[in-house]
Formats: sequence, C-alpha cells, structure tokens
Amino acid sequence: MIGTNPNKSATTENDLSCVVLDAGARYGLHPSWQELQDVADFHLFEIDPVEVKRLREKYIAHPNVTIYETALHNENGPLTFSLRAHKGLTSIYDPDSKVVADLGYMQEEQVVTGKFEVMAQTIDELFSGKEAHFLKLDTEGAELLALQGAARTLTEHVLAVRCEVSFVPMLRDAPLFHDIDAYLRTHGFELLNLDYIGRGHPASEFTLPDRYGKLVATDGVWIANRERVLQGAPRDVAKRALLMATFLMLNNASDVAIDILLRAAAQPSTDLGQFEHHSLFQFLRRKI
Repeated sequence: MIGTNPNKSATTENDLSCVVLDAGARYGLHPSWQELQDVADFHLFEIDPVEVKRLREKYIAHPNVTIYETALHNENGPLTFSLRAHKGLTSIYDPDSKVVADLGYMQEEQVVTGKFEVMAQTIDELFSGKEAHFLKLDTEGAELLALQGAARTLTEHVLAVRCEVSFVPMLRDAPLFHDIDAYLRTHGFELLNLDYIGRGHPASEFTLPDRYGKLVATDGVWIANRERVLQGAPRDVAKRALLMATFLMLNNASDVAIDILLRAAAQPSTDLGQFEHHSLFQFLRRKI
C-alpha cells in the first residue's frame, strides 16, 4: 500500500497539494501542522494589524505561507469587532458579564476597550475555483459564521475542520458546540474528537493535576464522511485518502488514517503509489 515501486515516474509536487485555511491565526501556524510547515500551503487570516505585520515578518522566508488582514464571515463587507483587554479575545460578540463573573473566567481580559472595523469576506468567494482541503477556525464565537460563508467549499473540497467550540454562553448570542456540530453534519461531516484531556476551567484551588474543573471550551475536530472520500475517479480517491490520512495522523487518529488508506487501496484502479515521490506520501510512510 505504502511501498515503493521503482518503475513509477515521479509526480510533481503540485499533483498533491495540501491547502490549509487558518482563521484567527494569532501566534502563527497551529501546533498540529508544525510537522508539515514547509510542505502544505497555508493561508492565515488575522484581524489585528500589529499581529499581521509580525506574522508577515515571521514567515517572510516561507513562500508557502500567505497572511491576510481579513476576517472570514458569511457575507462580504465591513465587520465591527469589540476590542478586548486581551487582544486574543477580540470578537464580534460582546461578553456576557454575568456568565463570565459566575465562572470567574478571564474577567479582566474580557473587558471591552473599544470598537473597530475590518473588511470581511467569505471563503467561497476568496477560494472560488480553488481547492481548500482543511479549515482551522479560532475566531472567538464567529466560527459558525465563517463556516456558513464556506458552504460550497465545504461540500466540494474540504476534508476536515478543526474549530474552537464553546459549551458555555460566555459570548452573548454566539453559537455553541451543538450549533456548529449540526451545521457540519448537514454538510457531510462527522465529529472525530474533542481536543480535551480532562483539564477544564478550575472552580477552586482544590484541583487534581490532570483532571479538574468544568469544560468551558475546546477544539472540535470534524472529518468528511468515508463515502465522500472514497467516491469518484480513482486518482481523486487516492488524493483524498492521502490528504485525509495526513490530517488524521496529525490529529491523534492513526487508526482511522490507516483504515482510510486500506479502504482506498482496496478499490479497483486506485493506486496510492502514484504519489510515492510526494512529501505527504513520505510523511505517511514515516508515520506508519
């Protein structure tokens, strides 16, 4: 399945592109993508002009990383944000002061210090005629709105989504986990896992080292259902299977990754080895 066939000719790198869209890219690439930071094509979206400048300087030697001073939304146009004392908490939604106070969750950091406008665009318009394979969204409550602006892209191209989700309504009128899960399920996705290892928001000083507190928010990870990955022309199935397996390896699901590769390889005319010279194929060989 992942062996080398010396009789095959090398494919070009562009034959198996891996395109990652990251909305809310403060601090840079998400840690889950670090192993492929020089392989995938990354499109980072950030609304803070100071952070945008810093990111452009940080990745100046990385032509595969593009930085946008743009918000992703469900429609195009100006979007008003509430600036927070902690700039990483800046959001289009205002905090619910009662909920925040009851939890004692970053009360000083949540204080609104001003308003400002940023131009917003939809993923469907920005990537019209282009492929986007993976989405990472961390936009302080506006994740569902960004997904709504990617309805076509989700259906046609996206294989997996990592998305910050909230279980407690700390942001007034912002969608919660169940809203995002329901939307993604209607677009052919299923929940893979939650990036949660038992450490919630501590309620008192009486905490255990590894498991404590209340689960307030975390990252949810969704993947396209298996049928969608394995349907279509053999070459497209091979591409999708390799891309999906790569994401799964990076997101604590090696068993699911190997399962999808085995199922793809078992299909008539589907040859995963045609991409054996590609960096993603080599990455998977090492991981397996």
